[in-house]
Amino acid sequence: PVSRLVFDKHSSGGRVLSAENLGALCREMGLELAPIDVKKAHIVLDANGDGSLTYDEFVAWWEHGLSIEALSEPGGVSPAAPATTADAADLSSLPVLDGERLLHTLERRCHARCVYTSNGPAMLVAVNPYEQLPIYGDDAVERYSDAARLRSLPPHIYGLASAAFTELQLEWRSQMVLISGESGAGKTETAKAVLRMVSALSAMAGGAGEGEAGRRSGETIE
Repeated sequence: PVSRLVFDKHSSGGRVLSAENLGALCREMGLELAPIDVKKAHIVLDANGDGSLTYDEFVAWWEHGLSIEALSEPGGVSPAAPATTADAADLSSLPVLDGERLLHTLERRCHARCVYTSNGPAMLVAVNPYEQLPIYGDDAVERYSDAARLRSLPPHIYGLASAAFTELQLEWRSQMVLISGESGAGKTETAKAVLRMVSALSAMAGGAGEGEAGRRSGETIE
């Protein structure tokens, strides 16, 4: 799709397009539109009705060749990505996923303090917020310990650990949680969260007490 850098060059600081800027962007893309067509495009593409266009809303039209006719077709042009962060909790649910939209979705969710995003049932993408978030307490452990509710809960490292533990119990086979990322991405803290959740689930299942198991887990990480 059109480069995000080209889009941002014409957008305001909030990374949205006004009708005037939409016309300038189209000209750079090689399409000279009459003012009335620019206004029409801006109204039709503004999916959430806030008076401005996002990158995803523009890309939905770009994928139709910036066709004015496509704007008049019922269902002809629709944003390629969800309008809200909650709708993008699972990247695999997006109709189109490329590098630009992946980064845009993760950035938008991180700003909404949603640092975890699923990519299917067995993969979790995490963004390090570089601050302590109140999402790892005992209440979260209890909430994600219910395997039957995992699909209805927001993506979380506790949910992934809980799913692995459930598979361990049901299949009686070893499970692996692979944690990867650059230096400073939060791999160690993620591993601690996994071990804390597994320790809690073991305690609930009749294993060692959570405090003792959690202390041993911490020593293992160190």
